[in-house]
Order: sequence, then structure tokens, then C-alpha cells
Amino acid sequence: MARTPWRFIDPITTEEYAWPVNPREDSGSHTITRSTNYASVAAQRRTSANVDTIDTVIHQKNMEQQTFSYTGYVYNQQQYDALESWASKDYAVELYDDLGRGFLIYTTDISFSRVRSNMNPYKHNYSFNGIILERIV
Repeated sequence: MARTPWRFIDPITTEEYAWPVNPREDSGSHTITRSTNYASVAAQRRTSANVDTIDTVIHQKNMEQQTFSYTGYVYNQQQYDALESWASKDYAVELYDDLGRGFLIYTTDISFSRVRSNMNPYKHNYSFNGIILERIV
């Protein structure tokens, strides 16, 4: 089976970058989080049938912003520089994964840590995080 590379597309310049190596791990991306609060009413209320009652109030907050978090490796300086450049853009870019899903994303942080390797002296582990502004596909 052929590898389907992840791709960045710049919506302003239409520049495209195909990742030479897809991320190794998805650390819980694309989750939906909602908070629900329950509280007892401090006083009684009168129903339309003229009956006094105490109800439980349920308050649901809006969904939180979807986030993403990926980790993986880059093996040479060109891959390092490309990922750093795309993650450093000060506007949202499109990200397409190997499943064909497309997202408009904004990177909040990226970090690299060197991994010792005789075969790949420039090998680094990366952590790439941000928010999903919109699902495109």
C-alpha cells in the first residue's frame, strides 16, 4: 500500500508542501469537549398548573475549540526547516492528513528535541500543536 503524505496548503499563496514523513502519533486530536453544570434552584418556582416545585437547572456551555497535537520525527535539516517554517506562519493554513480529512488550522506551538542517531545526524523529535478553525473536507 502506498503512503499518502500529509500536506500543508497555504490559502494565500497556494503553495503546497507534502510531508516526507507523516506524524508518528496523534495525541488526542479532534476531540469535542463540553462542560455541563447542574445546580439546584435556591427557591421554589410556580408551574403553569399553579403548583410549587423545586427543579434542577442544567446549564450547558458551548463546545470548546477543537485542538490538535501531533508528534513525529524529522530526519534532515530541510524537513526541520520546512516544518518550522509552516508552523511559524502568522495565519491559518490548510492541513490534509492521510485519511483525506482537511482542516484549516492555526499552530499555537511547535517544539523540537534532538535525537541522537548515527544514520541521521539531524534527526529531531517534534511536537506540533494548535487549534482547528474549520473542517474543510
